[in-house]
Amino acid sequence: MKILVKKSITIFSKYSFYSLNINYVGPHANYLFIFQLTLTSPLSGLPNQLLNHITALANTTLEAIQDQLKAIEVARHLSNQEPTDSDELLQTLWQIIRAEQYCDNLLRECRVSAVQELHNRPIEYSLANDLANTIESASDSLLTASFGLREFVFSNTRHSI
Repeated sequence: MKILVKKSITIFSKYSFYSLNINYVGPHANYLFIFQLTLTSPLSGLPNQLLNHITALANTTLEAIQDQLKAIEVARHLSNQEPTDSDELLQTLWQIIRAEQYCDNLLRECRVSAVQELHNRPIEYSLANDLANTIESASDSLLTASFGLREFVFSNTRHSI
């Protein structure tokens, strides 16, 4: 996790198109913090089904963050002469889109589980719902950032789609 955070900070500091809009960096930092919370014992009190959904949501968002870092790295080395680089970039960006769609479904599953299992415990329901929403909002921000990256790359190269 520390390596991922360190790599994220290094990558974000290198690219001016991300530093122009703090909305791209903030959700990543929020997600990394929330993801660490899912690894700690306070969540062990949640019902297993809900915990499984929240963990799957966190893991899927982590994979999307890793794909975003990969996309940034590919974009960094993208040249006008190698269309395979742009294919790899597009493939990675599609993985982020699919992950975001999956996160939407997982959030719905979290909500259903929370209602079914925590309907008589409003504080735990609220906390579980907030946690799931925060993690899922990071995937929404990744989607926005991936579209921004795509636009930036293709407006600065000869490649187009």
